[in-house]
Amino acid sequence: MLKWRLKACARCSGDLFIDRDIDGWFEQCLQCSYRCELKDIKDFKKTAIAVADRRINWNEED
Repeated sequence: MLKWRLKACARCSGDLFIDRDIDGWFEQCLQCSYRCELKDIKDFKKTAIAVADRRINWNEED
């Protein structure tokens, strides 16, 4: 299943789609074909959890 990031291309501000192939995860621009390899999905989950923890802790300190 494709995921989209609208107007997120670093080169042309076009629409990116996120997908996986034999080499791993990547995002590619629909308009200019700019392609960027992404880290493993496990790294994204760890980062998301860390960011969420920081947000929760930051909000609790206020």
